[in-house]
Amino acid sequence: MSESETPRPRVIAILVVVAVTAIGYALLAGGATAQLVAGGVVMLGAAALGILKGLRRPSTVSLVGALALLAGGSYGVALASAGQDPFTDNVVLGLLVLGLVIGLFDSPDEKSAEDADADDAAEE
Repeated sequence: MSESETPRPRVIAILVVVAVTAIGYALLAGGATAQLVAGGVVMLGAAALGILKGLRRPSTVSLVGALALLAGGSYGVALASAGQDPFTDNVVLGLLVLGLVIGLFDSPDEKSAEDADADDAAEE
């Protein structure tokens, strides 16, 4: 693992935590209930985990799933804070769970760079 790869996931994780915290405080300041804020933080936190997983073991499916989860989480928070009906919130929640499953449990469709390097060395 090179030096340029090591800090990147940590930096992204820190930025996501800061963003989620800011969103939580903004929702509270806007009059949203603590339950809505907690739900939004959980959704965006799950998106962060999916993205970090996708960055560590990249595959097209996991990255797309994680990005969809992040977008769905943001949209879900917006809907909840706007007081949308429970049916809409449940649909968003269902999409988020699907995105979480894709982002966290998808196996990579390609070998990691280290595995590919080891295979190349073995062939030589």
